[in-house]
Amino acid sequence: MLLEMLATERVPLNKLIGDLEREYGRHRYGRIDTHFPLEKCAGLMDRLKQNPPDKLLRSPVTDVKSFDGVKFIARDSSWLMLRGSGTEPILRIYAEAKSDADAQRLLKLGVKLTQLER
Repeated sequence: MLLEMLATERVPLNKLIGDLEREYGRHRYGRIDTHFPLEKCAGLMDRLKQNPPDKLLRSPVTDVKSFDGVKFIARDSSWLMLRGSGTEPILRIYAEAKSDADAQRLLKLGVKLTQLER
């Protein structure tokens, strides 16, 4: 898709990104992989679905999706997702927010949510 956009728009990648940020706002992404016992992953996902956090940073959680792990979406469009590998004792934690610092804070929240299950 990206190559198609570059070919169609005929502008440099940094201009495409700048245009998207002007239209939709800045968003920064982060991911960490953490060791998590495979046999506890299903229990964690169930607990998170049933007991989502009230807020992600300062913004209320408005939606919870659970089709591939558990994803919490906040009113400000930031999000936090946790999902197990399925084959390895690894839990992947993803986050997107308006700044790198907020994305890192969300990742730390994700780690904290996993520690309640260990």
